[in-house]
Amino acid sequence: MNTKEVVGLRKIFLLLVISFLITFPAMCNAGLQDFPKIAVLEFGNKTSINDEILNDGKYVRELAINELLNAGRFNVMEFDAEYRKAYAQIHNIDVRDTKDFQSNLKLAKLLGIEYLVVGNVTGFISVGSDAYMSLYDSQHNKRRPNNFKATLTIRFYETETGRIALAAHGIGKAEEKRIGGKFSAVQVHEALTNAVHDAINGKFGLLAKMEKGKKNN
Repeated sequence: MNTKEVVGLRKIFLLLVISFLITFPAMCNAGLQDFPKIAVLEFGNKTSINDEILNDGKYVRELAINELLNAGRFNVMEFDAEYRKAYAQIHNIDVRDTKDFQSNLKLAKLLGIEYLVVGNVTGFISVGSDAYMSLYDSQHNKRRPNNFKATLTIRFYETETGRIALAAHGIGKAEEKRIGGKFSAVQVHEALTNAVHDAINGKFGLLAKMEKGKKNN
């Protein structure tokens, strides 16, 4: 092999390396832009609100699924607890329980799901200067309602590697109406609905971050 041939091969190799370095970042982010297969787990509850109000995370999961479907950017696959349990039994897959993260990541990967969506309700607080126990004061004058706020997080985990590919948090408000010193399920659900919408469709939500990543590529 003469000197000209060696130089020519080096140039070809260099061009291939440059081409790979240019296209690899786009390849890594393409999954979140080209209708990836995703599945949503039941949301965890890191608050003092009773799990019954959240239906063991199923209520917020359904809210998230609806928002993601309406976005028109994802192929959302069925992945509820009963489905996961049945699939594991039929295929003799050893999983610890339907709430274990690693087990669910393994199942999702086997099902061809690219991203596992994991969320947690992180807080419920009253925002205002005069929290109250009922709608009226001692003189039967109607009180000015405070804002009731819910916060939550959503993360996309890549099933192939387990890395967090995308994450966002959401804040949702509702008019506070405590009855007997307790938050009502209606206001909790209203705040959570708004929080899920904010986490996915908000200014700093998942879709906005996807668009930002798309522009950067």
